[in-house]
Amino acid sequence: MPATDLEVSSRVVLKGPGNWDVWISIVRKFAKTQDVWEHIDPGLANKAELTPPAEPTASEAKAGAASMNELIGDDLRKYEILQARYRSQLQVYKDKKKALVTLQEHIVKTVGSYYNIIAKEDDVAKELMILKNRIKPTDWARETEITDQYYATLKAVNRTKIEEWISQWQVILNEAKNLDLPDVKGLRPTRHFLKAVGLIDPTFSKYWINRMEGEAMISSNDDWQKSFPDGIKISEIFERSYRTTSSSPNPKGAFATYQAGFEIDRIDRFRALIDRLVSC
Repeated sequence: MPATDLEVSSRVVLKGPGNWDVWISIVRKFAKTQDVWEHIDPGLANKAELTPPAEPTASEAKAGAASMNELIGDDLRKYEILQARYRSQLQVYKDKKKALVTLQEHIVKTVGSYYNIIAKEDDVAKELMILKNRIKPTDWARETEITDQYYATLKAVNRTKIEEWISQWQVILNEAKNLDLPDVKGLRPTRHFLKAVGLIDPTFSKYWINRMEGEAMISSNDDWQKSFPDGIKISEIFERSYRTTSSSPNPKGAFATYQAGFEIDRIDRFRALIDRLVSC
């Protein structure tokens, strides 16, 4: 992440535990691209210390030499190699120091109302540690927050554009999976998603729920779940099918709301289209 991207990211202001992960991720991404994260990572108890390289002396090239003037031949060439290495290491050190200055500016700009707790500290690593200890939510609090967001997103299916809603769903689902929440184990997200979209496309929902139940009934074990669309995959299938029906000139086409059992030929067309979408 170049410095220009960090400036754009300055729009993300630290507001509290709710957006700590997003805020620190911006700092982390920039720090890693500049190779300074190991020096400031608030999750490390023992961080790599950033120190300037030591300039080589003539005695390193020739024992007892007091200055470069005493070096000749191979000893002089060895000294020149040491000097070249030193200049390279010094440039790396300067680049890292410059990156830390940029990070310091970013922190001051985006730390919001939490500036007071780091006002007396000038070391970036110590500032991040102070902020982490003060703001980062506990694992339990984070799990509760993500669980609440997960179900709130499911309920918001008819409150925003479908494409935006699906993107939000996929983001929160991945966060829940990263926390290994029990609510998103196995095909639970698939069932949750199908129930949610049933409010706007009952036909899609009924078809996939029936297909899931059918697989469960005819299978002697749970292996079928491995090939059945998970939460992310089913949302992708739904998004493609939704775009297809949205662009259709006939609002009563294959994706029209399921009304009665006698609409068999429409459901058959729907199944055929779904099968094509799955194979995409």
